Amino acid sequence: MWGRRPQHTGVVDQESVVRALVKRLVEDQSFEGRDELLAQVPFVRVADGPLTFLALDVDRSAVPASLFVRGHVPGCAWVRDAYGEPLGTLAVWVDRGYLSALEYGWVTGEAPAELPGLDQIYYESV
Repeated sequence: MWGRRPQHTGVVDQESVVRALVKRLVEDQSFEGRDELLAQVPFVRVADGPLTFLALDVDRSAVPASLFVRGHVPGCAWVRDAYGEPLGTLAVWVDRGYLSALEYGWVTGEAPAELPGLDQIYYESV
């Protein structure tokens, strides 16, 4: 019909937000295999999962595996609201040298309804 806009699923927008978050969480740390993981970011797509644990898929024909083989990327990223109150944590997971998941753990009474902005990410000083 004329004048109607197509329904937007948000998948493309979500993937660009996920890529930006993953890039930030990886580049903010220093560890062996970091550069290979950063090279994978443009080839990441959301495969499945709830907002709190998004399974990621990387086009393995486009980029090599990282020397960081398995586990979560070092560092503990916190998500805070506009008042500085903690909402949760973010972690990037790696499996067999490839980005495999973005985890958004929460410390509030309800699970998050949307991914945080880059300006909401903080690191605890040790």
